[in-house]
Amino acid sequence: MSTIKVQNIQHTGSSTNAIALASDGTCTANITNNLSNRNLIINGAQQVAQRSAAAVAVSDGSNEGYQTIDRMHFSYGNSAAGAANISQSTDAPTTLGFTKSHKTDVTTANTTSSGSGVIGIKYSIEGQDLRSSGWNHLSASSFLTLSFYFKTTKTGNSKLPIMFRTFHGTTYYYVQNVTVTDPTNWNRYTVTIPGNSNLTINDDNTGGMAIFFSYQTGSDKDTSSEGAWGTTNAYSTSESTNYFDSTSNDMFITGIQLEVDHTGSGKPTDFEHRSISDELMRCYRYYQVIAKGSEGTGGDKSPLVSGQMWGTSDFYGVLPLKTKMRTLPSLDVVNGTNYWQVYNNSTDTCDTLGYNNASPDAITLHLTGNLNGTAYVGGWSRTNNAAAFVAAKAEL
Repeated sequence: MSTIKVQNIQHTGSSTNAIALASDGTCTANITNNLSNRNLIINGAQQVAQRSAAAVAVSDGSNEGYQTIDRMHFSYGNSAAGAANISQSTDAPTTLGFTKSHKTDVTTANTTSSGSGVIGIKYSIEGQDLRSSGWNHLSASSFLTLSFYFKTTKTGNSKLPIMFRTFHGTTYYYVQNVTVTDPTNWNRYTVTIPGNSNLTINDDNTGGMAIFFSYQTGSDKDTSSEGAWGTTNAYSTSESTNYFDSTSNDMFITGIQLEVDHTGSGKPTDFEHRSISDELMRCYRYYQVIAKGSEGTGGDKSPLVSGQMWGTSDFYGVLPLKTKMRTLPSLDVVNGTNYWQVYNNSTDTCDTLGYNNASPDAITLHLTGNLNGTAYVGGWSRTNNAAAFVAAKAEL
């Protein structure tokens, strides 16, 4: 059998290698087709919105955080002015297989150019997911490539700053602007960052790195060292654009992908589309809805948990979780008068749902507040109001 011996394979019209062959018999290739398990981002296509797909008003100190699309944390920092409605939008690059995006609709402008205020979207990654990805944080020859689809109603070319931040040991920052051209249409943008021997990323379930898409920053958060790791707490540069300067501005983002770039080519592979069931299970590690009244029978009756009365005014039930969560969960709950029902010999309503103890695998729910049941008798429970809501959360 014949053998062709070459070092590289390259297209006649290209200046870069498609395949580079090593002396040990292995090779690296610039591949753009859909290989699995490349994307380190969960819910990058913005498909899952367990809390709410509808618009939620956010401002500094009010509703900021995880409010709509799973894993997307909308952040205000250092008393930043301005306000917005954030939501899951159906405006998306549908020809590429996307149906959803994260929408930020500016409702109160922030025209401040000074200070240390910061507004934007933060995505946090567990340290063990970065370590197990094969990204060698001790080598400057290793790279991560971030890609995403973005559009905005803000006209004209602009510069969207992307910040990467590590959390273990000394905190390091990396800021890179991407130039947004043809802003009112969907386009894909890319940032490639190198490894650095100073970075520390632990192999555990705490935050290893955060990525921040900065929509507004004060000049105190600018760095003069764009495209380099440093210890300055920076989110932007002096050339970065303020996307909160007008209430006419809307920003949309989807198709967020972070992948190991073994060659340092800076070329992202095709976006890794996942099934909704796969994406949901990944999201459940951080947040999982237990019961939502509005999704139950009749628009208010959603099953909760089976259990037993302890005395006449407290009902307890152990609920196995859908998947092991990142850490011990707590409850995200909406309580109210007669929001819950308990069935044990008779039907009784109550006002308060809490929890007694928890593990990453299960949680003991506790119903009380104007409850009057039969002592030490088993039963089951459900929501009794469309607004009743409970979820387990273990977010970064």
